[in-house]
Amino acid sequence: MNTCISISGLGKKYRITHRDAVKYKTFRDEIVRISSNFIQSIAKRKILTSNIYEEFWALKNIHLEIKQGERIGIIGKNGAGKSTLLKLLSRITVPTTGKIELYGHLASLLEVGTGFHPELTGRENIYLNGAILGMRRNDIAKKFDEIIAFAETERFLDTPVKHYSNGMYVRLAFSVAAHLEPDILIIDEVLAVGDAAFQKKCLGKVREVGNEGRTILFVSHNMDTIRPLCQRGILLEKGKLIDDGDISSVITKYIQSYESNQYSIHSYTSREGIGGTKITDVFIEKIQDEVTTTSSISIKIDALVDKEYQNGKQVDIGIGIDTIDGRRIATVVSSWAGCSVYTGGKLLVSKCKIPCLPFVPGRYLISVSVIYNNTMLDCIVHCGEFTITGNNNNVFLTKRNSLHGDIDIPCQFTYTSHSG
Repeated sequence: MNTCISISGLGKKYRITHRDAVKYKTFRDEIVRISSNFIQSIAKRKILTSNIYEEFWALKNIHLEIKQGERIGIIGKNGAGKSTLLKLLSRITVPTTGKIELYGHLASLLEVGTGFHPELTGRENIYLNGAILGMRRNDIAKKFDEIIAFAETERFLDTPVKHYSNGMYVRLAFSVAAHLEPDILIIDEVLAVGDAAFQKKCLGKVREVGNEGRTILFVSHNMDTIRPLCQRGILLEKGKLIDDGDISSVITKYIQSYESNQYSIHSYTSREGIGGTKITDVFIEKIQDEVTTTSSISIKIDALVDKEYQNGKQVDIGIGIDTIDGRRIATVVSSWAGCSVYTGGKLLVSKCKIPCLPFVPGRYLISVSVIYNNTMLDCIVHCGEFTITGNNNNVFLTKRNSLHGDIDIPCQFTYTSHSG
């Protein structure tokens, strides 16, 4: 299998400015200071400004070799360097150190409208993107009807794309990138903008593109999306390559990096929802030190409520439970449990008690959300976890493992025995 991307010693350094280090003065003070001692003021300014910059390595010493036809999931926490790596590969920015060798045409979807000219129509941008990918006009024309049909934007084909909604932008941009047959397709979490039906449609197209032997690099925080789509995983952490291997093992290593009972998530930026509330803290209270299938846990969720939602609106609190590799096995919602939750001020504190955990021993992940009128206000995926251990008093539970399924179904057997 031929190499299509070769990366050696790749690094990207940024210079961060700390404005707080500069002491601002009024114009009059500055004039007086300069007139009183011009030379001294210049020397002081050099000293003052010498400490206001900080070097930050978004990526450092990355070595990778990617073969033609591989489908690779790039995962990591926010700030790990995922988007920086994709921008370097897409030649949107240049590396500070190292080099990248690309063999073949590359198309990238890093954000809404990447590669589109806002003043041009959808039709014109299709031909522009094709030209950027090195395709001839006749080749683009052959794919034109497929692109439009997939994007479902026929009515707005001759409208400047600056008037498109985010969803229309994504549909057309993805359709162009997928149908113009680039050798390498790079996709960031831009697909999260589309609706659920179109996301499913896109993922099906990505699989089709991968099966045709083209290379795909896919970034997402949704492990349910990455796991079935990709064969290989790359885990980044603080700009460094932590793991590279089978996608399932890389996902497990990524998820295992969350290890606490209390999760302060003021700076957690991987959120979904339209806003209106902001989940700030999640606390998992275990009744016993050792959690078994018969144990109970309580999950406390703190959320800040925007002013427009503070006047007694009824909301739903949702909690999802996933396996360590990101498979959803249970969901609980406050209204399903017969509890009506109302906002009544700036802070909303809710608690959910789960009386038993009928899952096989292992580690499980918590996702939390606040919902209003079937619309997601805020959702954070995999922001907490708990571990179920085998119950030594029950020899049958110790024989269970994930190969037997995730749920420990309560049941009762009866039998009769006959001699003949």
